[in-house]
Amino acid sequence: MEVQGGPSEHRLLGNERIINFWPARSGPVIADGIVYFTAGIWPQHGVFIYTLNAESGEVEWVNDTTSSDYVSLPHGGAKGHGGLAPQGYPAVDGDRLVVAGGRTPPAFSVQPYFFSLVISEDAPAAGIGADEAVFKKVLNLLRPYGGTAWLRAGADEVKYLTEAASAAAVDQVSVWDREDHLFAQRSGPLTGAGQWTHQYHDPRNTNLSFDDRVRLPLGILWFGGPNNHNILPRHGAGPKPQIAGGRQVFLGVETIAARCVFTGRQLWEREFPGIGHPFTKIDREEKWSQGQRVMLHRKLTGVAYIGSPFVTLQDSIYLRHEGKIHRLDPRSGKTKDVFVLPVHSPAQIESEKDAPDWGHMSVQGDSLITTAKPHIFEDQELGWRERDQDLGWRGYSGT
Repeated sequence: MEVQGGPSEHRLLGNERIINFWPARSGPVIADGIVYFTAGIWPQHGVFIYTLNAESGEVEWVNDTTSSDYVSLPHGGAKGHGGLAPQGYPAVDGDRLVVAGGRTPPAFSVQPYFFSLVISEDAPAAGIGADEAVFKKVLNLLRPYGGTAWLRAGADEVKYLTEAASAAAVDQVSVWDREDHLFAQRSGPLTGAGQWTHQYHDPRNTNLSFDDRVRLPLGILWFGGPNNHNILPRHGAGPKPQIAGGRQVFLGVETIAARCVFTGRQLWEREFPGIGHPFTKIDREEKWSQGQRVMLHRKLTGVAYIGSPFVTLQDSIYLRHEGKIHRLDPRSGKTKDVFVLPVHSPAQIESEKDAPDWGHMSVQGDSLITTAKPHIFEDQELGWRERDQDLGWRGYSGT
């Protein structure tokens, strides 16, 4: 007999696999003819503790009402909804069941916009009939910016499937009758979806997203997958990640990379040596890469002085690096164009240490707007100054 934990068969992407929304992440334990196991790791979505008859597998008792409480979180006085997050092996001690929990109650759901491709060689046999409700569910699984469905059926059935799919009116999904199959595609962004293309949102530096879709309550969309080894630390006053075209673009110490915002998959990564050096401490990065524990503080020049070295659009990424601006293909990361300052050839820029460099970048419409050597600093040392006599506390030196 097989017993599934949780209230339904809902799925999500976990550690790059499609798994149950309430996975059994702790092992079972058997005592006195009873099997104990847990299901679920996100308290706000429900954590279930089961007792089963070891011989029959029948559920004798389940705790499904005490998983999420308003509690103190281990982050300097923060409070929020959390609770037990089963991680590790449970244990039975007399009349007590001890369930090991993770260090921190997780905090973030919903599984539409998940698949790049949905295929069925026989849609009616797969339960996809001429039903609007069915097509609302199936077509809403398609990710924006190119999610595609290919559903085969008999010529006489495709017509009715297409009519039902069109009547479902799923946001930004177009449907075509291709005689022996239905073809559907979600080609653009969702209605009301926003993006973050510059360091401070847009070329006007509004620092405000106009996204109309993201609202509380939030939930788990995916977890696991690529780690953060090639992402700059958040303490280093580095450039913010940017989002456009369903991709999140971010810098590492030596790299720029993109991931899918709907699944967390790594799409590509390119090396640009030194690109992230102004935003971190290289000696501490080396110690961290060797397994040592380090703290990266904010006493760095950061984007406040030199600006973000990249801008992300749906069709291009502009990256400032060593006297050049590279225009990258956001789908692959490959270089499409290279721009140099008009008064210097590429050979001169590579050979002259004092060659002028590109500065602030922004894109307005179809115009790339840039500066060159935008900052002139005072005679004082660049960076933080501690307990300045005039300020009475610490401040920046430089303009």
